[in-house]
Amino acid sequence: MKKIIYWLISVVKFLFLHKRFLLIFPPFIKSQIFFDRKNMNFFHIQNRNSVDWYTNKQVFIDEQFSWNFLISEHVKRSRVQDIDILYKQIISSNKQPFIIDCGSNNGASSLYFHQCFPEARIQALEIDKGNYLQSKANTQRHAKSIEVINKGVGSRDGFGAIDDPGMGNNAFRVDFEKSNGLKVEIVSINTLLANKSEFWAPFIIKIDIEGGESDLFSSSTEWINKFPIVIIETHDWLFPKENSSLNFLKCISKLDRDFVFHGENIFSICNNFEKKQI
Repeated sequence: MKKIIYWLISVVKFLFLHKRFLLIFPPFIKSQIFFDRKNMNFFHIQNRNSVDWYTNKQVFIDEQFSWNFLISEHVKRSRVQDIDILYKQIISSNKQPFIIDCGSNNGASSLYFHQCFPEARIQALEIDKGNYLQSKANTQRHAKSIEVINKGVGSRDGFGAIDDPGMGNNAFRVDFEKSNGLKVEIVSINTLLANKSEFWAPFIIKIDIEGGESDLFSSSTEWINKFPIVIIETHDWLFPKENSSLNFLKCISKLDRDFVFHGENIFSICNNFEKKQI
């Protein structure tokens, strides 16, 4: 019943508050169709369960990866305008903005970035085979520019064990200490950047890897400032007393970047766009 009420409220907000995305069908229908007011198009996502629906709600109805909250009346040009200008500059230089989606789950986040930045090249990484296949199915029907990879990310290339804490298909994580269990290949961000096309310009990296940020930011972090926008969900709340966000905070505190906490995510935005090498 809560999902039905939330869906009805979202319809009202779309109609009267001019929200961007409208979920056409009620939550109990597995084949979900969204309408994008800005692009004036429809797109389809298949749900497996209520966890998928909740993920879609966060991404499209709540727009958890939107930075429209950065619009300010106190400055001549807001960060939203900065980001839009950079996106257009990359395209005008005959390059594709490059987005890495670490933890694509069912593909909703990758599809969201495609709707917002249709000219971008997106690489989505997902450790769980079921999530990988679902992410691939939900994205491939809409955009060939989205590549879904059944791998995880870490500070170095290698392998890790998949840990399922029993919290649903959006909570799988990599355990680097386990020597047994289902293995998954791990790739570093530096390796992804080294293998990218020369025509792809780093633009956004989104990180939601269920505590794996502790390893990701432990070493070889020179890639951070190559991305104008870093969006990350930290997980100290999920793993108390493990300091899973400490390495990220140490890295980011040394750099000339804005740090904005909004909803579940931290938005780390480069402060010298004009010096970026496109």
